[in-house]
Amino acid sequence: MIFLWHGRITFSTIMRHAIFIALVGTTLVAGAAAGDSGLLVESYGKLLFVRADGTGRVLSDSTNSAALSPDGQTVAFTTSSQVLSIMSVAGGPTKQIVKLPAGSHFGQIGWMKDGRSLLYEGEGGHLFIILTSQDGSIPRDLGPWYQGFSVSPDGSAVVHAVNSPVSGLEVLDIPTGRRTLIHKTGKVVWNAKFAPDGQWIAYEMTFRDPPRTKNDEPDCTPPSIGLRLYSMRTKADAAVTISAAPRDWNNVKSFDWSPDSKRLALTAGTTDCDYPGSAKEGADPSFGRRNVAGARLFS
Repeated sequence: MIFLWHGRITFSTIMRHAIFIALVGTTLVAGAAAGDSGLLVESYGKLLFVRADGTGRVLSDSTNSAALSPDGQTVAFTTSSQVLSIMSVAGGPTKQIVKLPAGSHFGQIGWMKDGRSLLYEGEGGHLFIILTSQDGSIPRDLGPWYQGFSVSPDGSAVVHAVNSPVSGLEVLDIPTGRRTLIHKTGKVVWNAKFAPDGQWIAYEMTFRDPPRTKNDEPDCTPPSIGLRLYSMRTKADAAVTISAAPRDWNNVKSFDWSPDSKRLALTAGTTDCDYPGSAKEGADPSFGRRNVAGARLFS
């Protein structure tokens, strides 16, 4: 099952009943929660737990971002006061993990695969890792970071898209802190995610820049962004062609992997200033079949 909230997309293998919430500005936090019995969503700053029968409750009244633990039992979230906390999805007290100094702000947060540590973008634009099981744990600074992160399935590495000094995919080895540019591109890259099986990295890349204007008037046309796949095994790289999408709806907005790594769900639209569109299609990550595979994943 696939869920789309506020332009973000995720796969979820949840429960026996489908949940659809028609709230503008609502973001799906992390799919299934608490033994596949509900969903975590963020709506207008409130963190909500929604059960399969449609009932729910508020976990936090002030939430900037949130992430569900791998076992679906604990949620980590940041607030406008720049505090990172965790709490049980079942309810109960919150535990403060980190409070940033004045002037600092959280970026992306996420759990390590073992569910014992959190990664977060924090003070000075650096990436940090911190244990959640120990009070007073000191975060480990992994260095300058930007454009989010994706943890490898074995939890040993993190990938992100970089554009300085060159554009490409950079992998950070967590135990050693060593960084490696595993793939170099000729265009600006935006977002990168490991496949659940660790064999692929999907990422967004600009394939067409906005047209240059002949005068000083600004052009509202954004860059056209496509989806590409990098093979960790062969080191080959290829574009995903969305052949079943409506004409000119080739600008990728967001994407995510299916749990079995065999498909990608994505949202796409045009680069028209007045009507961006929102086509939703499934793509087969096989380099031998780079067009959309099968039926649409969205109804």
